[in-house]
Amino acid sequence: MLVHSFGTTGEWFNDYEGFAALLGAEAKRDALVEARSRDGLRLYFGWVNGDGRHLTA
Repeated sequence: MLVHSFGTTGEWFNDYEGFAALLGAEAKRDALVEARSRDGLRLYFGWVNGDGRHLTA
C-alpha cells in the first residue's frame, strides 16, 4: 500500500502510522516496510511526501 502525501509537512502521518501498526508494520517516512505475513501473503507499506516544487498551481 503506497500513500502519496500531496504536501511537505507529513500531515496525517500519525494516522497512517497507527493503521500500519494494526497490521504489524513499523511505518517510516519515505521508506517501504513489510507488515506481518498472513496466510503466506506479504503486505508492504510506503509513505512518500510530495515535492514542494510541484505543489503550487
